[in-house]
Amino acid sequence: RGWERATRQLWRWHRRQLLSIQSLEARRRERFQCIEKIILSVWRGAQVHVVGSSAFGLAGPHSDVDMEICLPSCTCRDPARPSTSRNPDTCPRKSDTCLQKPDTYLPNPDRCHRKPETPETCPPKEDTCRGNPRKKGNTPANGACPKWEKPRSALGRLLPLLRRPPLKTHLKIRPILNSKVPLLRIIDRSSKQTFDVSCCRGGREGGRLASEALRGIVQGMCPCAVVCALAILEWGRRRFLRGPGSMGSYPLTLLVLSHFQAQTPPLAPPPPQPPAPVQPPTRNTINPWSFEDSTTEIPSGVPSIVKGRGGFWGPAEASGDRYGCSKGWCKRARATQGEILKGFFEAFKEGGPFKPSKIAIIPASGLRLERQAGRGGVGRPSEALVIEDPVRRGVNIARRVNASVVASFQKACSEAQMEVERDGLEALLGQEAE
Repeated sequence: RGWERATRQLWRWHRRQLLSIQSLEARRRERFQCIEKIILSVWRGAQVHVVGSSAFGLAGPHSDVDMEICLPSCTCRDPARPSTSRNPDTCPRKSDTCLQKPDTYLPNPDRCHRKPETPETCPPKEDTCRGNPRKKGNTPANGACPKWEKPRSALGRLLPLLRRPPLKTHLKIRPILNSKVPLLRIIDRSSKQTFDVSCCRGGREGGRLASEALRGIVQGMCPCAVVCALAILEWGRRRFLRGPGSMGSYPLTLLVLSHFQAQTPPLAPPPPQPPAPVQPPTRNTINPWSFEDSTTEIPSGVPSIVKGRGGFWGPAEASGDRYGCSKGWCKRARATQGEILKGFFEAFKEGGPFKPSKIAIIPASGLRLERQAGRGGVGRPSEALVIEDPVRRGVNIARRVNASVVASFQKACSEAQMEVERDGLEALLGQEAE
């Protein structure tokens, strides 16, 4: 009876945990859709991307959601009007008068609009980029489109809309506009979930490209390595990533992925190589959308990541063994999760093989054994580690790690290794050890 009672209590606790996780995820998606709706009401041609750990599949239950707004190349400065651009197909110039084709255009020559067009797709003449130069929000009389809005001013326009009474009771807005990367930190009052909203220009989606590169690496990892990476990040959030003078989650993620790539045999796929030049087609060319056995279906048992609602990525259920790995390097490794965690902490502990003053970790293009010269290179004694992602060069604010931060990180790894050897994974992760 005692064992039956304990089993029932365990199942009830597990059910409560699942229900809390599902409710938290549902609330997170609801808040994301609400914020996205407000953003699209200000800029009709904008795109909202989810970047960071929520995009490449290494997000914890309480990790932040990073959102990147990709603005169109031409935006009006008046928030009451949508962004418009001078398009000759939808809004013809005055030279194409309505008197030339009376059957195609309306009879009024002052408002040159085609019949199938509406005021939403073809705004009036005074609202376009070629409007009155003296009117606020327009450009000089040469007809040039207005310049792209800076991230600080764009987020400043979004700030009063998020502070309106319907949302003010549920969301807490903390603007961080004076930093290197301006952003709006939105905190849900009920679930304490944090949304970091940043802004970029069309064609310069650095966060989205970096997330896609890291997602390709995470998607090719074996399931046991993904579980270990999540465990290390959860340990970092509990012991090391909080408080002033700590390492950010993004540099720690790059350290984990590069460590798995450098193992023998590797626990993660190598960095993506640049695309090969396109060869001219021949008669015996194989279908490029087929696999080696000329099939067009994905092999069974290959773990993948699927994109859900709102742009969040999550692991898909594999049809093979629950604990089996279909990757070749994982089959050769035969390492348990405890051994993988011990190997990581042994590599980064005090006096270990990790030498931060001589390497720069670049997961999207390989592992360098010599420190780069120039920007962030030799000559800065306070800088011990340079973590550079070529996709986000000059944008990532956490790419340089000071010597004191690296020393405290190595000390934390030494303590974690002793805890794992003495008490196992339960002492390191607590209830998340399951």
